[in-house]
Amino acid sequence: MRKEVTTHEIAIAMGESQDWLWERLKEKGRNSFSSTHELRGVMDEEFNELREEFNELREALHIGDQDKIVHELKDIFVVAVFGLACLKAGKLEW
Repeated sequence: MRKEVTTHEIAIAMGESQDWLWERLKEKGRNSFSSTHELRGVMDEEFNELREEFNELREALHIGDQDKIVHELKDIFVVAVFGLACLKAGKLEW
């Protein structure tokens, strides 16, 4: 039987992801994506990086190294949230 994830556990994950978002924005700046094509390119880059490291991630899962997995998931989260913010703010050109 699958275990339910509590609201508190989800809130913790969201908080960690939000902290990572602010950290990455400090590193890379807050300049919006210039277009949906750039957003797609950044998302593709993150997913490709995840695919390329799949064997490493499988090994990490095998030995229980969750830090590596968490890091990649947070990077994907950051791109998705920042892309959504750019889109909703009307900062993207088609």
